[in-house]
Parts: sequence; structure tokens; C-alpha cells
Amino acid sequence: MFSLLQISCKVLLFRLCTQMLILLIPIFLSHIAYSSLTFSGFISSVISVFSRFQNSLKIEIISSI
Repeated sequence: MFSLLQISCKVLLFRLCTQMLILLIPIFLSHIAYSSLTFSGFISSVISVFSRFQNSLKIEIISSI
């Protein structure tokens, strides 16, 4: 039982990390591509990514229960 819980936690962490990378990579690529993007614009895009990540985290936790 405990090992099953450990495995599911590792799978959940792996999923969250891959989702985070999938969300962050386009932001950084677009930031590099559009160097005219201001620092505040970059910060707001990072914040939007984290809010999307938070929403996906909630969905992931609900679906795992």
C-alpha cells in the first residue's frame, strides 16, 4: 500500500514537471524571439504561466483522488 502511494506520488510529480516544462518553453522561446518584449511583459507572461500551472495542478490533484 505504501509503495503504491510512493509510486503514484512520483508519477504525479513527473507529470507536473513535464506540464511545467511544456508551459514554460513557449514563453521563454517567445521572449527570446521577441527581444523587444519589455521586462514587465515578460513578468506578466511568467505570472500567467504560473496561474495556468496552478489550475492544471488543481485538476491533476482532483483527478488523482
